[in-house]
Amino acid sequence: MAYQFFRYGDPHPCLLVNPEPASPAITIPIVGVPRGGTTMVAAVVDALGVDLGPAKDLAEHTFEDQNMTQADPGLLLSYIAKRNRERKIWGWKYPTAINSLHSVFFALRNPRIIVVFRDIVASIDGEMRFDEQKNITPRRTFADLAKATLNWWDTNMEFISQTAFPVMLVSYERALQAPETFIHELAKFIGRVPSQAQVQDAMTRINPRGGYLRIDEQGAPIRVVEPLPDTVASPILEVPQPPAYP
Repeated sequence: MAYQFFRYGDPHPCLLVNPEPASPAITIPIVGVPRGGTTMVAAVVDALGVDLGPAKDLAEHTFEDQNMTQADPGLLLSYIAKRNRERKIWGWKYPTAINSLHSVFFALRNPRIIVVFRDIVASIDGEMRFDEQKNITPRRTFADLAKATLNWWDTNMEFISQTAFPVMLVSYERALQAPETFIHELAKFIGRVPSQAQVQDAMTRINPRGGYLRIDEQGAPIRVVEPLPDTVASPILEVPQPPAYP
């Protein structure tokens, strides 16, 4: 396994595992964990001209092609074959797709995998807010979500350590800090030479304040910032004062 490191101190958002030049025909899975920043990365990949699926799905399901989330392996492989016929370069976003990748790798052309990393506290907080907004019951606890998120990362890291395919590890937080650097590093990984208009479009899709970004069916960005749930006041702990000495 080979890594491409950058000089210490440079704010590079990405780390390459098994680096090699992109082929003319490639497939780009975008994975990570739920509420882990994959939507932002998919939005940038879309801005760079990569077909991530039907416009209606991208608009209504935060850049997720619903045909790539189906459980029936026959239908999934048939759909992949159709995508291969239609596009030299295509991809899809599915945060928890690592488990299913193993069963479809043989059908993908020159896969180049993007794995998005995000601060685990932010991911857990995002899941808790998701439950609040969707009124999911029974409500998952912090411990439940922390364990589930760590289990996903164990699975992701095991995959990364074992695969021979090129992988780009993306730091969500560093991408927010250095968006233009991130866009160009990502474009190089997926074999794109973006126009200035594409770079500008991609920049508009990176929101330092967080929240989902959606697009309409014509591909125009629609900013959707997640509303914060009503906060619950925490009791203020009385801190005992040290005794006064004469």
